[in-house]
Amino acid sequence: MDVRIISKTPLTIAEVKETLDNLEKKGELSGSQQKIKDFTTRFNKLNKDSAAKLIKEINSVDIPRITEEAVVEITNLLPKTEGELNAIFGGKHITVTKENLKKILDIIKSQ
Repeated sequence: MDVRIISKTPLTIAEVKETLDNLEKKGELSGSQQKIKDFTTRFNKLNKDSAAKLIKEINSVDIPRITEEAVVEITNLLPKTEGELNAIFGGKHITVTKENLKKILDIIKSQ
C-alpha cells in the first residue's frame, strides 16, 4: 500500500486527542493509534478550545517569520522560560527578539 501525503497541517495535542477519541467511539483503534492516544492523554496540557485561543493570541502579536508549526509547538509544550522558548525557535532557525519572547511568555502565563 502506497501512502501519499496530500497536505500537512500542524495539530495541537488536544486536536489529535479529540480526533482519536472520536475514532475510538466508532470502533477499535489500531495499535499505533492507541499508542498515540495514550501519549495525548498523558501529555495534553490544554483542551482544544484553550489551545485554539492560545494559538490565536500568539498569532495576534505578529512576530516576524514565526511559523504555524512553531506556534503549535509552543501551544503543545507551554514553555515557561526564554530558554525553553528559544529551544523551540532554534530548531526551526527562527530568531526572535527578547521583547517578542517576553510577549509570548506573557500570553502563555495568562492562560
